[in-house]
Amino acid sequence: MEEFRPTVADSVVLSLVNNGVIKQDDFYQAAGGWFLKDAARKRFYAEYERRKNERITHPVFGYKLSFRQAMELQARILAKVIIGEIERYEPLTVR
Repeated sequence: MEEFRPTVADSVVLSLVNNGVIKQDDFYQAAGGWFLKDAARKRFYAEYERRKNERITHPVFGYKLSFRQAMELQARILAKVIIGEIERYEPLTVR
């Protein structure tokens, strides 16, 4: 997950805040924390899903796939490293 955090999750959050889609009044405080209100949460998830569907070129294999597909591919590669089928894990890097 960590290799996708900056390019998928963090970029969505920063984009929504910087473009004014999510604002301070979209949050409420409860149980010692801050939470998104329902309407803002729906906006966040819509943008998050849109971002996961964006296509990139895989730097190792050279073909285009969505971030969603890349997440699955990287998980499969990691599993092969863990069971010893592949020697080294190559994290996904974009740009």
